[in-house]
Amino acid sequence: MALAVGCATLDAFASDLPKATTALTALRRSQVFTTAYVGLGHVATDEAVAFGRVVTTKASSAFLDLARQGTSAGRLYGLCGLKALDDPAYPSLRTEMARRRDRVRGAGCIAVRTTVDRVLALRKSRAGGQISDFDRVCVTLIEYASERR
Repeated sequence: MALAVGCATLDAFASDLPKATTALTALRRSQVFTTAYVGLGHVATDEAVAFGRVVTTKASSAFLDLARQGTSAGRLYGLCGLKALDDPAYPSLRTEMARRRDRVRGAGCIAVRTTVDRVLALRKSRAGGQISDFDRVCVTLIEYASERR
């Protein structure tokens, strides 16, 4: 279903910290892994807004913690954040998470109940390559975050 990252000091994103902390909590507790936009009105999801706020801090450590300690959906948002920030922990964590069979709900055009391993599983794409449902969702979140900068 990559953005370049530089070093940021606490002062660099201190004004965004309260919003990002609240957003991180929302992602950690999220019960659904969803695309950035839903509905006929192409409305941004709460999760996309929260993801965008955390990405702007460029705090890979926040996404790493999220990927290890969130709900099943929260862990996927954490993994997506690591991908967005081109964090070196992303490939091995993705491999590790691809073995998880935790239940997760997904949303986009259609709401689904599935498992983390299935969300991360590669499938043939229309273009002939391979892509996972995770990658499809994650790219919308990354694009949403980059549009909001």
